[in-house]
Amino acid sequence: MSKLKGDGTIYKRKDRDLWVCQISIGINPETGKIIKKAIYAKTKSELLEKKREFEKLNGLIDKKDITFEQNFYKYLYLIKKPELKEKSWERYEGLYRNYISKAPFIHSYLRDISYTDIKVWYNSSNISKSSLEVINRLIKASLNMAVRDKIITENVLKDVSMKYKPTVEKYNVLTVEEQSKFVNYLNSCTLNQEPLKYMFLFALGTGLRLGEILALEKTDIKDNTVTVNKSVHRIKKDGKYVQETTTTKTTASIRQVPIPQNIIHALSDMPKSDSKLLFPDEKTGSFIFTNRPLKRILSLCDKLNITRITFHGLRHTYATRLFELNVQIKTVQKLMGHSDIQTTMNIYTHVMQNVIDDAIENLNNFL
Repeated sequence: MSKLKGDGTIYKRKDRDLWVCQISIGINPETGKIIKKAIYAKTKSELLEKKREFEKLNGLIDKKDITFEQNFYKYLYLIKKPELKEKSWERYEGLYRNYISKAPFIHSYLRDISYTDIKVWYNSSNISKSSLEVINRLIKASLNMAVRDKIITENVLKDVSMKYKPTVEKYNVLTVEEQSKFVNYLNSCTLNQEPLKYMFLFALGTGLRLGEILALEKTDIKDNTVTVNKSVHRIKKDGKYVQETTTTKTTASIRQVPIPQNIIHALSDMPKSDSKLLFPDEKTGSFIFTNRPLKRILSLCDKLNITRITFHGLRHTYATRLFELNVQIKTVQKLMGHSDIQTTMNIYTHVMQNVIDDAIENLNNFL
């Protein structure tokens, strides 16, 4: 089906309060007649926006007249979107709406955009370095698509790489004494006093991420081992935030983690519930809302007068205890579900001085 320029005919229907646009989308090879697509909307401005998006997605424009926006929109919505999890898509679309759609060259013909146009925008924008790295990757991929589609002959960003190296984030962790105080307090509490006690104990004993713990089902526990293969994420749907189960953060996150015997005993004391979840909300039986454990952990730290940690700090406390027990870094990486050993190493650097001090102290045994 050969393509025609989609100028379209716009009019308002007399019998209904609707605006209509008839767009020519091709020619029937058998009859030679023009094939048209009808688009409807309640207002003319809404119709023009629908028409514009339809043309961007379907390439109803001569290649030489394709703008940066038309090409990028097609790449983002037709090529990239199907590959992404909803949480990632939410971020990418946000970068497009908030930054890329406002770039000074957004409406320029693709053929006219230079390396300098894009780099000057990068350098003059107030976009964070981490976001700019993702933006560059998306724009670069969209230009690669345009090269393959023979819209342009060369990708002006082919040699541009913007690797962002984030500052190693320091998470506070509990000392051995603080962890003992925290665990003793939880064990002394009833569920009325601390409804999340078993979740906190489980996090300290397994090092799982919050989303991974919230997604756990009772059947994921077998032979004193927990199987991690899913996670709960907070995503935006139809303007509202909801919590849904998705796949794990990375393929490396799919793992089996041994559960300490003390945690197994603690789990056996948990009250029975009809929910399939291991840690359901006690009122709804569904997922515990993510903000709840995040806020509660800070409150408990203040109450016990110990180092303030986030829920993620429980995970880092778990890793710290493993390092202090001289567990090999590769083993810690596997237990934590890190795809990159550098992430594991970053945690290790926070506790390395303590490990060094202990090692020097132990040298006294040989002197």
